[in-house]
Amino acid sequence: MKERISAVAIIKKDNKILFLKRFSYDRSFPNIYCLPGGKVDGGEEIKTALYREVKEETDLDVISDEYIGYHEFSNETTNYEMHMFICEVKGDIKISYEHECYEYLNFEENLDKIGINTIEALKKYYKF
Repeated sequence: MKERISAVAIIKKDNKILFLKRFSYDRSFPNIYCLPGGKVDGGEEIKTALYREVKEETDLDVISDEYIGYHEFSNETTNYEMHMFICEVKGDIKISYEHECYEYLNFEENLDKIGINTIEALKKYYKF
């Protein structure tokens, strides 16, 4: 099985969390909301990947972070390890070509929009 390590950011505003909506053509994660972040490249530090991915996906700069843990899950071909950080950011959000839109969502009121692994990870590590 393949291994995939990722780093994701929990970015809050007015007690809501920033989520990005993937385009529906992304078959691995179709039409769901996810946290900003992504794959850690080979040899890359997890925090380096976090800052790079947040910048690439939102044009926001991470100015501080707090590591809160990681969540493991698998599918038929890949084992995933998602590292989670609470982040403060600066700048104006501008969504990349990878996502349809963004929303600051109340987590508990939008579970039907959010990917199951993100839900499990947030319930495990994040205090609402």
